Amino acid sequence: MLNKFFLLLLILIFQACYSLNGISIPDNVNTYYIETFKLKAQNAPPLINQIFTEKLKNKINTQTKLVANDNSPDIEFRGEISTYAIEALAPTRDQESTLNRLRVSINVEYINSKDEKGSWKQTFSQNFDFSADQDLLSIQDQAIAEIYDQIIEQIFNKSFANW
Repeated sequence: MLNKFFLLLLILIFQACYSLNGISIPDNVNTYYIETFKLKAQNAPPLINQIFTEKLKNKINTQTKLVANDNSPDIEFRGEISTYAIEALAPTRDQESTLNRLRVSINVEYINSKDEKGSWKQTFSQNFDFSADQDLLSIQDQAIAEIYDQIIEQIFNKSFANW
């Protein structure tokens, strides 16, 4: 009897831990598919769409119970990288900029085949500011990684935490 009590207590603790992380995935949702995001942004480096797709897959694989499945998945992600732009910020008297901004926008469609009302489309954008005397190529990988981390966190929260 005591062993059953401890087992029940242990199960309740694990369930509480699962719900404390903020993830809310219905029991009937078990599989997902992420279509490789398209690259529609002008002047964007090649393959950044594939890097984004793989980072999103990794986030879902490591932080959910969902299993990748391209045959009738319960939920799907698709979209495109629509903006990759450098903007000059903080101009000086000489009309030169001391700060630049890399802006990336990604259009995402989330399809929930188990609950159509849970489907959505949204554009996620993030910026990375850097000194105008820095060459974009020297900081590009770091900038893209930071931007993607932020956007993926937003997508994950919208999809699984209802934020």
